Amino acid sequence: MKHLSVFLLQALLIPFFAVCGIRPVNLTCEYLTDPAVVDVLPPRLSWVNEADSGERGQFQTAYQIRVAS
Repeated sequence: MKHLSVFLLQALLIPFFAVCGIRPVNLTCEYLTDPAVVDVLPPRLSWVNEADSGERGQFQTAYQIRVAS
């Protein structure tokens, strides 16, 4: 049942991201890409938004941070 709900969630979200005009790239945490250890509370997170070709005037209106091990 858990796998089915994950599949359904992905099926709903993939079309949403397919029509977005921007996507985050160059994700960093404490100025490092994919750090093994983060020992700062709170860590500095950064990213660069990249627009699709031909998409002008795109901007970020919100963000959501998901953390996993």
